[in-house]
Amino acid sequence: MLPASLHLLPLLLGLTAAAAPATEPPPAAPAAAVEASAEAPAEAAAPAERLESDGSDPGIRLAAPEPAPDPAVVTTVPPVSAAKAPPKEYGPFFEPEPPSDTAHPGDPPRDKPPLFSVGKGAFCFVEDAACTASLIASGDVAVGVLVPAGDRGVDIPLTQWGFRGGLTVRPVALRRRAWHPWTVGLVGSFVRSSGAVASTASTIGASNPDLENIAYSNGMRVALLNQLWLSQRRNALHFDVALGVVRSHALTDSFKSQGLHADFAFGVGGWGSLFLAGDFLRGDTRLAFGFRGHGIGAAPIAALVVLGLLAGGAL
Repeated sequence: MLPASLHLLPLLLGLTAAAAPATEPPPAAPAAAVEASAEAPAEAAAPAERLESDGSDPGIRLAAPEPAPDPAVVTTVPPVSAAKAPPKEYGPFFEPEPPSDTAHPGDPPRDKPPLFSVGKGAFCFVEDAACTASLIASGDVAVGVLVPAGDRGVDIPLTQWGFRGGLTVRPVALRRRAWHPWTVGLVGSFVRSSGAVASTASTIGASNPDLENIAYSNGMRVALLNQLWLSQRRNALHFDVALGVVRSHALTDSFKSQGLHADFAFGVGGWGSLFLAGDFLRGDTRLAFGFRGHGIGAAPIAALVVLGLLAGGAL
């Protein structure tokens, strides 16, 4: 026989279930809320366009106000880097001149004036490719041949030494204020030539011609000089052509005669050059090939050569 408490257990369980409150399922979310939640990620990408509902109508959304900037936070704009700078002009008119494949060891810097110059190359005491005006002061020695006119003498070897001075300018460079290869100038020179063997008259048909020995002859030259420089480098090469007149004794003449003078030279800067010169007088012709150097460097060499010619009796 069961106890009385076990008979009352079903009754107590039924009363407990009746007293417990009934739980309801959560209400379903409205369709507008579902659409708002679906559009939330897209709206988060643009904070200035965030929208929210005012609660009265789920289909109407109002723009949310922008938050006020915090004065404690300082916003700085980063500077534009060099990599992001606009590109420079490109083309043959904007690109610098490409460097040369070869470089001369004596090339001066662009901002360095020529040697022995004043006014940054306005006037030079030694010729240079970058000089606007230059002084000419040189000495020269040469050897050649003397050719008497007609039958008044004998063709013999010739030796010469002399001094030359003058001034050159660059007219085109002065006008354009830019470098130009052409230089023009006026030069004058004194030259002493070795003697000759000549007669006072024609020796044609004479069994015993009367010949005289001429010790030496002096000449004065004045010529117009034209130079063409081959580059702007220091000690650049240049060609010289001088045409003018000469005044000198010819053979046994007691008076001085005038003739033509021509000089062709190939020089290195203003320091030295090789030249071929000719004096064409009425009584004779003198052709000589020699070396010409600036007075600063050539004076000692010229002095030694002249002393040697004097010691050997050539002058």
